[in-house]
Amino acid sequence: MRKSRGTSYVVIAAAACAAIAAHAHAATLTWNGATPPPAGNWSDAANWSGGVLPVAADNVVFGNVGAADTAGTVTNVISANTTLAGLLSEQQADLTDGVNPTPKFHTMQIDPGVTLTLNGNPSTGILHIGSRTNAASA
Repeated sequence: MRKSRGTSYVVIAAAACAAIAAHAHAATLTWNGATPPPAGNWSDAANWSGGVLPVAADNVVFGNVGAADTAGTVTNVISANTTLAGLLSEQQADLTDGVNPTPKFHTMQIDPGVTLTLNGNPSTGILHIGSRTNAASA
């Protein structure tokens, strides 16, 4: 029995569409949650840029917007199992009140029994802590 070329093209086209669709959903979302207390919850879409919750293909950034406070003050809480491609958390050294030049920090709390999974590409780094120019990667 001879295979039809049309079937092969349909399979290849379907696979290509699936790959493009998966890539199209990947985004970089920025935390913009209000200043604590209380700390903002990851499961509240209002705490993310565009009002959209991050999904497994997304990268999230804690940068120069959103809640930041002194080191050790919880500014965001993960209260449900979460999977992301990557996470960048930066110190907000340039965010001061003009009088007190104390750097601000993003401090994440992962509730008991909850897991944060990072499943991104290890060759580009999936966890960055520090600044974009001097970040520790894992």
